[in-house]
Amino acid sequence: MHERFFLLLFVFFLTTGCISAFIPCEYSLSISNAIADSSERLPQSFLAKVGDIEITKEEFISSYEFGPAFIKQRANSKKRHLEYMIKEKLLALDACSRGLDTLDQANEMYSAIVDDLATEELFKEDILSKIKINKEEIDTLIGKKKIELELKWIFSAEEDAIINAMNSLQNGVPFDTLFLNQFNDTLIYRDERSLNISRHALEVRNPVLASIVDSLPVGEFSHPIFAGDGWYIIKVENVWMSMLTSEAEEVKLRTEAETALKKRKMDKLADEYVNELLFNQKPIIKRNVFNILRTYLANYVLPPEKYNEWNLKEKLEQALVAEGNPSNDEIGDLILVIYNEGKITLKEFLMWYRARDQYLKFNKGDLPSFSVSIENYIWQMFRDKLLSRTAQERGYYQAENVIKQALWWRDKIAYSMAKNELKNSIILKMDESPIDNNSEQSKSDYIRDELTKKLFYKTAELKQKYDIFINDEQLKNIKVSVEHDPTAVEFYMIKKGGLIPRTPFPTIDHDWSNWE
Repeated sequence: MHERFFLLLFVFFLTTGCISAFIPCEYSLSISNAIADSSERLPQSFLAKVGDIEITKEEFISSYEFGPAFIKQRANSKKRHLEYMIKEKLLALDACSRGLDTLDQANEMYSAIVDDLATEELFKEDILSKIKINKEEIDTLIGKKKIELELKWIFSAEEDAIINAMNSLQNGVPFDTLFLNQFNDTLIYRDERSLNISRHALEVRNPVLASIVDSLPVGEFSHPIFAGDGWYIIKVENVWMSMLTSEAEEVKLRTEAETALKKRKMDKLADEYVNELLFNQKPIIKRNVFNILRTYLANYVLPPEKYNEWNLKEKLEQALVAEGNPSNDEIGDLILVIYNEGKITLKEFLMWYRARDQYLKFNKGDLPSFSVSIENYIWQMFRDKLLSRTAQERGYYQAENVIKQALWWRDKIAYSMAKNELKNSIILKMDESPIDNNSEQSKSDYIRDELTKKLFYKTAELKQKYDIFINDEQLKNIKVSVEHDPTAVEFYMIKKGGLIPRTPFPTIDHDWSNWE
């Protein structure tokens, strides 16, 4: 039974045709139609044009500022970056001409990003617009940022041991004596029992501990405190105020304080907003279908010995029997979550998971922890579905900013499909004719070099097919933060707080550095 189950789910995973896992398919189609009906591109003066794709000044700046550092380290940084954008647009046009952008993988990723863009607009209206920060709050936070703390602690995983330590302290044994005794164990280091930190950073990391530290005079120690991993006795060793030496540092500190306050309030309002959505729907996870899902995921992410140790095959058989031994056509339609206004099927969750699997990690320590991590992702998917639906009902999928950025992402996804096709052709050739094992060139180096060649010839071919125009005067006048700076540092930014982890804006691949 379970072999049939894995086969049919695998087939579903590869062949399913619905382009959205979290909003009804008709919603996704209406989104695509809205984008298609807006004259393909929003009317703007463009910096460059590749075939019928226009690269606007705004798209270029967003791509450049969030792009890789190798471009910014070289002369003619802006022109080089634009040239790589043009190469990606050429490959996007090629992908679209051959229907690669209509494949399930492309549709699911595109749909997830459009959902994220729309719900971002929803949050701007319902949450960010309500955040107010006054000068007193900023000054208070700046004060906490200036306070530096030196902390020491005695730790034990066992309550009896920490009580003995407390009794010793109360009987006159110096704190430092017990503190230093901890390091008789060569596996424990000093920085595991002490910390220098600002008062603000401590509050962000552990609000309860921060409030306890506030009540302790310098040189005094706390009563035993229980945290998740064991028991602590904390001592405030020293407190001092950091002194700012310039106006620039003061401005930087004030900006950081304002940003931190906004984030704190935004997180609080966002949690309340989402919790209300979830509470009103009263969702319930169907246990038998959850067990089927758990076994499927475990089969792919767990080592075989752990899969067998947890008796997941037997649990799967029991769940399938409890669900009436569904047929191949019925498995994907099993209801995983029911709520007041609808349901989520097993196949809907799997499609949501497939678009994010590289970012989702499971706790594999034991079966209960593994199960909890899956449940958390189910609730995350349910949250995404509700937010997407709310954004759709409020008209945010038709917002100008959503349509504009969706077009940028559509091109990036289409380019990625074309690039992956070239890469897969190299891997297939390697499987048919393996490279010499005695060669100094590794498989990854071989793939990289062959892909660079294929991209070179393919983009050269496409330049003959599509017209390219660059407004050099407009490019020259664009102001960017870093240009031709050999010390430019690489930053890779991922936007985590939305419906799918992604870069804030689409930008060129770092792989283009192989061309430099």
